[in-house]
This record gives sequence, C-alpha cells and structure tokens, in this order.
Amino acid sequence: MASSTPRPETAVDLLYDRVLPFYESHGLTIEAILTDNGPEYKGRPSPDQWLVEGFNLTILDEFFRKAFREKFYQSVEALQEDLDWWLLYYHQERPHRGYCNMGRRPLETFQLGKARKEDLNAA
Repeated sequence: MASSTPRPETAVDLLYDRVLPFYESHGLTIEAILTDNGPEYKGRPSPDQWLVEGFNLTILDEFFRKAFREKFYQSVEALQEDLDWWLLYYHQERPHRGYCNMGRRPLETFQLGKARKEDLNAA
C-alpha cells in the first residue's frame, strides 16, 4: 500500500520540473526558499536537495472540502478543471497572510520581487 506521507523526492521533482524553470524564464534566480517544515522538506541533507512551499492544508480547507460539499464530480477531469481554476485564483487573486507576503497576492509578490531585482541590476 502506498504511503500518503509527502516525500522529499516529490518536493525536489516539483522544484526542478516546474518552479526553477518558471523563475529562470523570467530571468530570476532562487536564492532561498521558506517552508512550513513539513515532512517532505526533511529528507537526508544533500547538496542537491531543494525545498518548496507546502500548501496542502490550504488546498484541503479552501478547495477540496468546499468542492466535495457543493458538487458531485462525474470524472477526474471535471475535478481537475475546477482545481485548475482554483489554482489560478490562489496564485493571482487570493491575498496571502504570511509574513513575507503581507496580504499581497503571490503574483504581486513575484512582480514586486522581479521589479526590485531589475532596479538593482540597473543601478
């Protein structure tokens, strides 16, 4: 039986396959990553091990519980479509209350960081 515990390998794969290429496509370099210290971020120390932000409780509370209360999904594809819309909302519209975001949406934080980097490079 498969374990439901998040694994460090999954976090590393996500980082290398999705996160780093996204930032590199915008000319940005990741210098540090803040996590919630979940089990997927506590693998054996390795120079190649990277960390990504976990948001599994947020997606559970704000998407899955609500979606399954309000709708009966006929297919995984229908669920995926609603999840895709929620992820757009999460990243582009939903204010984040964390210390670093200070109520900004993730997209705003990304754009602000990119503009600051461009200003530093121009100086």
